[in-house]
Amino acid sequence: MANWRSVAHGRLEIGYSKVMDRLHRAIAASYCFAVIAFCVGYYVSVRGAAPDTSLDWTTPLLALGLLSLLVGVAFGRWRVLFLPFVAVPVVFSLFVLASVDDRYRHVAPGSGAPVGGVDWAGYGAVVLTVTVPALAFGLLLVTIGRRLSGRLRRRLRRVG
Repeated sequence: MANWRSVAHGRLEIGYSKVMDRLHRAIAASYCFAVIAFCVGYYVSVRGAAPDTSLDWTTPLLALGLLSLLVGVAFGRWRVLFLPFVAVPVVFSLFVLASVDDRYRHVAPGSGAPVGGVDWAGYGAVVLTVTVPALAFGLLLVTIGRRLSGRLRRRLRRVG
């Protein structure tokens, strides 16, 4: 028979789990939205630029990598590695949109933006090349932290 404290603690644990599940879902949805916004923002910037204008997307790409690192640390689970793959259908959709958009096709060649299917696949690969390793590094940091905290707890139990 369980005492009242363990039952109350179990209820608290269950409530905490539900809150964390909702928080993880909100973080995942926000992260997917950020990846989609990055891809669409690139398309809109190229479309709205003057011909022969080169666009530098290094800073937003690094920001997406940092966001990926933070999401990897916040989740701490291997399933988070699949979140950036939301960029694949988005990039395919942008390729289809770019192939029928006259304004984009007029501006893109001079700015170095992707024009054909191979170029858009390369753009999607760059997005995945930045986000997936950053998420994996965040997961690695969480794993190392859990391992070290477990050792510290065991050491403190022996001392105290």
